[in-house]
Amino acid sequence: MSVSLPAPASSPARAHSTLFREAREAEWMRLDALLQRIEKRSIRSLSDEELMALPVLYRAALSSLSIARETALDTALVAFLEQLCTRAYFHVYGVPETGRAQLRRFFAAGWPRAVRAIVPETLAALVLSVMGAIIGFAMVTGDPAWFYALIPEGLAGGRSRRLGRGAARRALYPAAGWIERVCRLSPHP
Repeated sequence: MSVSLPAPASSPARAHSTLFREAREAEWMRLDALLQRIEKRSIRSLSDEELMALPVLYRAALSSLSIARETALDTALVAFLEQLCTRAYFHVYGVPETGRAQLRRFFAAGWPRAVRAIVPETLAALVLSVMGAIIGFAMVTGDPAWFYALIPEGLAGGRSRRLGRGAARRALYPAAGWIERVCRLSPHP
């Protein structure tokens, strides 16, 4: 996608604009030509020297754009430089791989690396949770009065350490026969 350089402005600032353009136009055209080659073929079509020149030309075009905006040169020139810099930005800093390749790399390397990084914290949380469950079980088994010390009565929902299996099931699943229908333990009514 080539953007043509606009004609010089015809205003009192024309002399300044013309001098500004003449001093930098060759660099802009070289950058535009490199971008056209990349867009038509690929970045591999550039030589090593051209690859090294690409970021330098991009920064020079950005500098020109900054000056053009600051000194209020003609709007067509500013628009041309904005488009040129935008195109160059994506080739200088753009993503070199497809979204699918990035996703594959994330699941193959990024995610496993992140999980490995939190292994100590995860193991500490697991150990503390298991220890809490074992200690709680031992306390309630030794003295059922500990049940309400560990689980407040309001959170127990009618459950008690002394409930038998049938009573516990009714307390957990108040809808008659719900668990049997879900688990297909009994025929449907």
